Amino acid sequence: MDPFKIRTGWFSIDFSKMFVQPSNTLTSIQFGRAQATINCLKLNDDDALVYERLTWVIFYRDSNISIEDLRTKAPFIAFELERQDLQDKQNLHTIIKHLQ
Repeated sequence: MDPFKIRTGWFSIDFSKMFVQPSNTLTSIQFGRAQATINCLKLNDDDALVYERLTWVIFYRDSNISIEDLRTKAPFIAFELERQDLQDKQNLHTIIKHLQ
């Protein structure tokens, strides 16, 4: 997938696994291309990338950083936390505790 053609909202994060996934709003062709991009870049197969996403969420949860600050450091994670209404730090404890 051409990075210049990717639109906001085409990918999402399953925070229970920290996996990137294609959005369910995509057409079947877009969905297939998005999944191929995820596979090609090993976004869910490379443990370091999954761990990096988890690290940002833990940092956000356990520090005084605001969602606005997170948006400057990890915009995709901040966007997804807000889109999924998960920016409440207390709720993140339950969602990600099994991943630590």
